[in-house]
Amino acid sequence: MDVISFVQHFEEKTKEMHLDELEDDHFCKHVVPRVQVWSGIVNHAVYVYTSKIFNFFEMELLGCMGVRMKELCKDGEVCIYEAIEEGQQKVCKINYNLSTQDISCSCKLFERMGILCRLALKAFDFNNLTQIPVQYILKRWTKEAKKGIVVSNERHGLSSNTVKSVQSLRLSELMHMGSNVYSIASLSDSGTKIVKEKLAEAMELLEKDEEIVNRLAHAKKVDSSPSLNAISDIWTMASLSQDSNNHGIDQFQSQQN
Repeated sequence: MDVISFVQHFEEKTKEMHLDELEDDHFCKHVVPRVQVWSGIVNHAVYVYTSKIFNFFEMELLGCMGVRMKELCKDGEVCIYEAIEEGQQKVCKINYNLSTQDISCSCKLFERMGILCRLALKAFDFNNLTQIPVQYILKRWTKEAKKGIVVSNERHGLSSNTVKSVQSLRLSELMHMGSNVYSIASLSDSGTKIVKEKLAEAMELLEKDEEIVNRLAHAKKVDSSPSLNAISDIWTMASLSQDSNNHGIDQFQSQQN
């Protein structure tokens, strides 16, 4: 396989994988998994977790019915339990804080995989919890995992490296969102037209944004950052391209008249 064929094959496979990913995202957000038992904590898990992670979580939740637990001692707000699964010989210890809802189990499943084990879930059920404590819902397992990190626009007192890192986070978020939009829009001529029109409107708004204009002007003078200089070049080329397109449209319309 030559280089050109390899690149074409790679692009086709990448597109297929991206479309499969979009279908999975749609399924996670709009299709409720079939659950075997309904309860407050199950309802919460269905709402926050992706389908695959929920299935794993549900297995642990159902497994807690086979867990036998007893309270060893209580020190203020901290309860210490001893738990064992039916048919197993290993005994695990669980520390649970009633006020903060912090919990730790000696099996260390949460530390390894980011999912609460059946022993911890048994302790929650023992204390009548109906929701998963927020500190035990890892973003990477949720339906909102692909939403970007919220970054403050306040830059005073930040080092140049920190500012660049913040910019990189924004860029990553925009590129991911843009990739999804472009993939969907490319399925039809009308979708492509909509995105092109909205991008042109967005560029016009960005050209009027005072902070962006000032940063680009500053970058040309004193900032040696390749990324900012590259953005400045892209800005110029985009403006020229837009002017060229407008000029071509004007010429076409005048010829028609």
